[in-house]
Amino acid sequence: MRFINSTLTLAGRLLRPALFWLLAAGLLSNFATAATIFVTASPEFQLPVISITGTIEATDGDGFSVIASQYPQALVKLNSPGGNLLGGLQIGKIIRHRNFSTAVIGDSMCASICAVMWLAGTSRYTDSTAKIGFHAAASVKNGVAQESGAPNAVLGSFLGSLGLSDKAIAYLTSSAPNSMTWLTPAKADELGLNVKDIATLRAQPNAGNATPGGPDVLTQTRKEAEQGHAQAQYSLGLRYAKGEGVAQDYAEALKWYRMAAEQGLARAQCNLGVLYDQGRGTAQNYAEAMQWFRKAAEQGNATAQYNLGIMYYSGHGAPQNHAEAMKWFRLAAEQGMALAQCNLGVMYDHGQGVAQNYAEAMKWFRKAADQGNAVAQYNLGIMYHDSHGVAQNHAEALKWFRLAAEQGEPEAQFRLGAMYAKSEGVAQDNAEAEKWFRKAAERGNEHARNALKLLSRH
Repeated sequence: MRFINSTLTLAGRLLRPALFWLLAAGLLSNFATAATIFVTASPEFQLPVISITGTIEATDGDGFSVIASQYPQALVKLNSPGGNLLGGLQIGKIIRHRNFSTAVIGDSMCASICAVMWLAGTSRYTDSTAKIGFHAAASVKNGVAQESGAPNAVLGSFLGSLGLSDKAIAYLTSSAPNSMTWLTPAKADELGLNVKDIATLRAQPNAGNATPGGPDVLTQTRKEAEQGHAQAQYSLGLRYAKGEGVAQDYAEALKWYRMAAEQGLARAQCNLGVLYDQGRGTAQNYAEAMQWFRKAAEQGNATAQYNLGIMYYSGHGAPQNHAEAMKWFRLAAEQGMALAQCNLGVMYDHGQGVAQNYAEAMKWFRKAADQGNAVAQYNLGIMYHDSHGVAQNHAEALKWFRLAAEQGEPEAQFRLGAMYAKSEGVAQDNAEAEKWFRKAAERGNEHARNALKLLSRH
């Protein structure tokens, strides 16, 4: 099995997992995010762009409200696997009330409550590469997401307030909470969702009737930060951490994160913990990192909960404690964080901090895999291929390996190549085998390099 940002094989080999930034794009491309709300003045669209990325939390509606109140017009750009229903609905209501447009573009995925937020836009934009997914609302009981009448009633009422037809509402909420219905252009037209291609917005000289260029966002943010506004302090710290509009400066990022963190802003507390963990802008201090992660985690911040799980799992800042790691991973997983769901599955598979339970491992891998998590997809492939807690099923293994391989997961690329070479679940095809072995080898997979050498001898 694979552990997120680490290698956790069935033999138990473990490399220290990395912690995850609470950033819009992340300082490192492989870092995952909880919800971050960030504004840029976009010449491309000629109006402010409010980006929301990562898992939606209950408090994100309040943060979005503060930012949204500053702009008469804006484009809300979304990239999130979903999260808290009420937090997402609050954001959706603000989007609709302020007549903002919404967009899911590029390689972004917007699923679950994020997709509902996208629907709230008075103009809805996307393109051919984005993914937008819907399912029924759920409540979580004993770690299990269950379709529930009350949340679905709230969701249906909101969708109705957006002017969606009964047919559209029924379709968009038809999938179970542990599944997903991905919207296609044809289905969007059929349901009357009036979805526009993002190219049409780029082509407009005054998109959204906004003043070209929007307000001086950095100047306004700095002014509010200096006045003591926690959200602005966090946003300024984020800019320094990313080098967004300013020279990258981790010490400055640390300063502004601390100001916001000391006012109790969970996302600032989480990012402050990451700086201490990685020794950026300050001396590395795992105990200090743990302190700030815990403050944010106890407020329900999913990324901080995940990071606490990583700290306990790896024994940094506290003695290694798999039971505590399991506890914090579960809390983050129940909020829909795919990374935590995958790691929870690994711990059930290995019996770490909990009794070994392959069925639970499968459940959590599938939850993460359905959100597009490549490592979870690979892990599901392993379960089916090696009859690990489930009947061997090469067709299912092939499916999950392919999904992970197409996202660039090298272990999955190697496994997929091996299945083509050995005619497992698919007709033997050495050309396809070579293609996937080569992709994996280019990403440093030694097994794939050896497999290429064997193929060349035949």
